[in-house]
Amino acid sequence: MTPSTRHCTLAPVIANREVAPAIFEMRLRASEIAAAAQPGQFVHLRVKSGLDPLLRRPLSIGAVEGEHICLLFRVIGHGTQLLSRVVPGETLDLLGPLGNPFTLHADRPAVLVAGGMGIADMPLLARRLREAGCPAIHLIFGARTAAELAWTDRVEAEGAQIHTATDDGSAGHHGVCTALLPPLLREIDARPAICACGPEPMFRAILSAVTDPAIPIQLAFEQRMGCGIGACMACAVETSKGYLRACCEGPVLDGALLR
Repeated sequence: MTPSTRHCTLAPVIANREVAPAIFEMRLRASEIAAAAQPGQFVHLRVKSGLDPLLRRPLSIGAVEGEHICLLFRVIGHGTQLLSRVVPGETLDLLGPLGNPFTLHADRPAVLVAGGMGIADMPLLARRLREAGCPAIHLIFGARTAAELAWTDRVEAEGAQIHTATDDGSAGHHGVCTALLPPLLREIDARPAICACGPEPMFRAILSAVTDPAIPIQLAFEQRMGCGIGACMACAVETSKGYLRACCEGPVLDGALLR
């Protein structure tokens, strides 16, 4: 990602609504970012003007609809609490699209694995795979409860088959979503490509379950970030090639780097 492909813009907020408990979907008009965005990339968003909060927040570009982008976020602290109170008509300062995107392996089936807010990467990824002629798309999605299975409808609308898991057993498999991966791989009559976004323990479980080197695995990291453009090293991920910056070399990294 080079500086010439980034855009800094004041984006009008078109909608901001709660779609699950403490989970909000925000739609903004940001035509230049929408035109350039690729699956797995993110925007670095200033929550409000002034110095509180000081740092921007990284949010995945979950969907692109014309000149609009859609973001999904969970209220977990001061910054996201302020963001949840933004109303249509306000503008937000965005920098993006940022980061290294997913590589599309559209010649083989795709297995998308989302843990919690990792679902935020999946609608745009599923759409681009469908547009590229991917023969089959599966989404494995794990959340704490059925109420938190947000955006499954968006991914399903792109032709994906949905497989869910919840910690409390209120929907789908009772337990972690990675338990669904081995039986799905046995069911698929081809070596798929795996794209995942979620917590690092989920990544470790995927890498333990999938040992075939002919199955490409891409992992999108959800790191805390300072600058978002590679200067501060706050988002560094330890890999076999040393520390890589999630904001630049990532957030999407080849799973082979984590083995």
